[in-house]
Order: sequence, then C-alpha cells, then structure tokens
Amino acid sequence: RIFITDSPPGNWLKGNFRASLRFDQPMHSTAQGTLEGKNLRFLQRFGIPLFVDNLSLSAEGSRVAVQEAKITIGDSHVLLEGEAIASPGVLTFDMDASTDGLDWENLQKTFGAPGAEEGAPAWDLPVQGTVRLRSGYFRYGRHSVEPATAEIVFGKSGVAVTATEAAYCGIPFTGTLRATPGEMAFELRPNAKDGDIDSVYGCLTENKARMTGRFDLAGEVTGRVREGENPVRSLRGNLDFTARNGRIYGTTLLGRILSFLNVTEVLRGRLPDMSTEGLAYISFSTRGKIQDGIGTITEYVFDGTTVDVVARGRIDLVTRELDLQMRVAPFKTLNWVVAKIPLLGRILGTLVHVPVQVSGTTEDPKVSLRFLPF
Repeated sequence: RIFITDSPPGNWLKGNFRASLRFDQPMHSTAQGTLEGKNLRFLQRFGIPLFVDNLSLSAEGSRVAVQEAKITIGDSHVLLEGEAIASPGVLTFDMDASTDGLDWENLQKTFGAPGAEEGAPAWDLPVQGTVRLRSGYFRYGRHSVEPATAEIVFGKSGVAVTATEAAYCGIPFTGTLRATPGEMAFELRPNAKDGDIDSVYGCLTENKARMTGRFDLAGEVTGRVREGENPVRSLRGNLDFTARNGRIYGTTLLGRILSFLNVTEVLRGRLPDMSTEGLAYISFSTRGKIQDGIGTITEYVFDGTTVDVVARGRIDLVTRELDLQMRVAPFKTLNWVVAKIPLLGRILGTLVHVPVQVSGTTEDPKVSLRFLPF
C-alpha cells in the first residue's frame, strides 16, 4: 500500500517508529522513534499532490523533528528541515525550506484553485509557526522575483511574509506582505546602489526601450489587494531615482517631444535619432510621490550632452494618462557658452527654453507648446 504501482525504482522505507493517531482530536496524537525513506508517493492516496523524494525524521511524544525532507511539488523540489510540536490547542512548527524556484501558476495547477462555492480560506486552522524560505525565484505570470528569501509567519489572524533578500527586474528590495481574510497588504522598500540600468530598464519596459548607465533607486511603496478593487489605486509612497553617464534609446516620451520640436522647426534635425543613436546624458534624476495610484513628479531633470529637460506633473498609474509641464533646452552647447560669459549670461540667462505640455498616455503621449507660466 505504501509503494504504489507507479513508484520509481529504488524506493524504500525503514526505521523503528510507532504512532498513536487521534483522528477525532489530532492535536493529541503522539509518535516515537525514527523513520527514513526514499521515493515515497503514498500521499497521493490521500489526495495530497506531494512526492517524498527523501525523508529522515525522529519523534518523541508530541514532537516530530525533520532532519531532512526533500519533496516535489509540481515542478519544484523543496528541501525541508525543522520540527513540529502538537499541543491540545495548536500545532506549532519551525522550519527551514530551500528550493531552486517556485511558480505560482504551477502551484495552482498542482493544488487546484478554490472555487467561490468552496468558501473563504480556513484562516482558523489551529496551526502557527515560522518557515524561513530561500528560493532561487518566485514567478507570478510574467513577473519574477529573483532571488526570493523570506520569513513566513503563520498566525491565528493570517500570514505575514517578510522579504529579507529579493530583487525584481534586478532592483533589490525588502518589504512585508500580510494576508488576512479578505485583504492582502504590502510594503516594499527598493534600494539599488550603482546598479547597471540596461537590463533593469529592458525588464521594466518589456524591452520596448533601452537605457544604459549606472543608477540609484530608493523609496517606499505601500498598498493592498482586495477582491473587486484595483490594487494600483491603493498605492502610496515615494521614489527617488538617479542615473548617470549613459544613453536612452527608443523612449516614447522624449522621442515624441524631439519629433515635435523638429516638426515645428525649433530644431531642424539637430539632435540624434532616438532609435539608432540614442540620446546621451550626463545625469538624469526624478523624484515623485504616489497617492491613491496617482504619481506626482516633483522633480524631473535630464542633463543631456545635447539637450536639457526639466519637468513636473502627474501620471495616473491605472489609466496611464499624462499631465506634464516641461521645459526643453535643445541648444545645449550654445546655452553653456552663454552661461559662461558673465555679463551676457546675467542678461540673457539660458538662451533657449521651449515650454511644452504633454497629455495623452504613456503609450501615446500628445505634445503641444505651452504658453502659461511653468
């Protein structure tokens, strides 16, 4: 009965183990002895989609210590070590888990997604404890966190996940996630220092644009997920981004602005092509706040080798609608010469600043001249 017919070769089970299982009161169950095994698939008989590749445990009374348990869940292999203690009111556990990676969609296929008719999750199960997880990646659809190291605490009111080492699109972050009945709240703190922005920018834009250089990023973003609500509308926080010594290729916003200035004969083709040559910059910084899914840009400074851009405004993170006021200084060299001549610089200031208004969306920005004060 233990070695089912489709089990792989080399399966075995040995030890000196006895247990008293109380099905009416499972927390009063006891066990004694040691148990080891390999390639055990008997859990399938109970409807549990787990395969035990290796097992080594010992028990004494209400305490079970797992020296090593390697299990297969769908396509993922997980290594467990720790202990569980049963008491009359609760099952307490303390475990360390490591795996090459976890894919949420595969886990859903393995265990099945509960239907609405099955009701809410059983948050009142009498279990509590901590799992320290080290995973090479955690994938949800096209989104992937690599690596994903976290401490997961199960309690009476819900589950709390504290990310201690994680990165999304190459951006390191820490944070917390708390799941309770009907809601999942999160707090993320990105913190990147002197990172390579090339792969990061490609990941964030799904390779629709490219940017080179080194960058820093810091901030904090909070939000929540509730059934029937768009989680982006709950976002709040702030972000501070700085990049230096690189080029931007193919970005829709800057490309559309430069094309507009060319068409209106402000530039007459003086700047490089965004898709092939790119736009070189010395530094690029932006600061902003997020409130209820609306991003407010308080500082946007692009210090390019041939053009300067400053801006402020708003971006709706749900609809992607833009409302930006920008000043573009396309004649960078001439402006620099004017600024270095003391008398002329004081009289003229910066020689050419073109005020523009940007509306539309991030995918299709609309650019027009702006005549109102900045």
